[in-house]
Amino acid sequence: MIDKQYDKVSGTFCGPDPVVLAAKILELVSYSQRRPIKITRRFMKVEVIDAWRSMLLERDVDQLSVWWGEREQVSRSGEVVGVDLPSVPFDPLEILDNLSELPFTLAVMPPLTGHQWNPGDEDVYFVPKIGSSHSGLGWGAILKGAGHDRFMSSRRWIDHGPWRAFCGPEDTTFIPA
Repeated sequence: MIDKQYDKVSGTFCGPDPVVLAAKILELVSYSQRRPIKITRRFMKVEVIDAWRSMLLERDVDQLSVWWGEREQVSRSGEVVGVDLPSVPFDPLEILDNLSELPFTLAVMPPLTGHQWNPGDEDVYFVPKIGSSHSGLGWGAILKGAGHDRFMSSRRWIDHGPWRAFCGPEDTTFIPA
């Protein structure tokens, strides 16, 4: 059973246009209709202003996060958009159905146990990353359209690799780790 702390879907997404992607994600998450409770830019708290949406949808955004509550966050860092999706069921086929219309090419689902780093531990494990601003590779990844060609050397690997793949609408493939 999944611990309640990790019972929501979250991920980092990249696509052809991060501004359009961020706008579509804001339409998808109902909590973005409320006023945020916290905004950070480069990990420093900034004043919560009514123009938070414009800040998030600027063309060149680096390390901006907007929070509405615990596990209700949308962030932008370069070409990557991060989001908590508490209303999306924790099931591969449901995830594909809920997210396939977003304009992305790669989505990375972070580890369920949060950061996997323990200072002072000799056996430190660093979660592998697919890209510089993506979360560490956790319990799965979703490829869409051109993402199949960019992140896999051949689409045939999806069907013949040592993993289970779920195919969804809009040429999406969910690969659990």
